[in-house]
Amino acid sequence: MKKLLVIAVFTALVACDRGPPITTASGKPDVVMRAVDRACVRENILNNLLTSGWNIKSTSEVQIVVERQAPPSVAAALLSTGYSGAPYQRVTFNLVPSGPDLRLVADMAWVSNANTRFEKVHPAQANANDQAAAESSARRAEVKCAQK
Repeated sequence: MKKLLVIAVFTALVACDRGPPITTASGKPDVVMRAVDRACVRENILNNLLTSGWNIKSTSEVQIVVERQAPPSVAAALLSTGYSGAPYQRVTFNLVPSGPDLRLVADMAWVSNANTRFEKVHPAQANANDQAAAESSARRAEVKCAQK
């Protein structure tokens, strides 16, 4: 019976493909913002993430890491543990300066036993919708944070 349940869950996960894969060089959501004030972009990213319910795990000049407890879903149910409960969603934003431009690459993951010594990171597969959202956000940041 357990074997059938595992097969059924695996089949359901494969059937719930999130969409076409990303075709960026990094294979992750990846955008370049032209001629922007880096501090302004960084502040806007932090503010928008906090407003959206994310917790800031760490920050530096070139990286922002945020996380939040995962909402109920099949993935959350499969990655939950008795030790720490529901998994967390974690996103790492890498901010790479290049002259007046700023490249932003996002790395997404599910994390079991988050913030414990038993933490296990499960990379999440981004898709074209994630890339489109990154591009849309980058265009707004270019307008708001244009260098003067």
